Amino acid sequence: LSSLAVIEAESSSPRDLLLSSLDEAVGAANSLAVGAERVGESFRGFDVKTANEDLTQLAQGLGTLVAIVQALSQAVGVDLANVSCAKGTGAQMIDELIAHADSLIASQSTGDWITVADVIEYDIAPALRAWPDLLDALRGAVPDVPRSVS
Repeated sequence: LSSLAVIEAESSSPRDLLLSSLDEAVGAANSLAVGAERVGESFRGFDVKTANEDLTQLAQGLGTLVAIVQALSQAVGVDLANVSCAKGTGAQMIDELIAHADSLIASQSTGDWITVADVIEYDIAPALRAWPDLLDALRGAVPDVPRSVS
């Protein structure tokens, strides 16, 4: 090192980190819902190639959201099957999203772009709009002193 530099680091409690992560996940769920509506509209247009590229990004986002929520539930120390909100349990909401994705894949494989658009706009986007409620329920399970993740 030719010179010394000051490095400042900010830290927060594990609980604050969990709560902040949950806030970020809420934002991601809302953004994905808006993105899903946009992708659905794209499939009703004439540029199916671009719509499919956007769908790939949406699918990656959905997978990431599910993985983050599962990791957060582990960090909090609760099973998503026991986290309830108006739309059901967290496990049921993940299963619902997977079922919609399966329907989407089936429609995409046959080139039925209208059904692809319908599944995205009328099934996936509304399902994502319910995820902030699930995340709020998970927030309520965050203990004052978080358990360690094993």
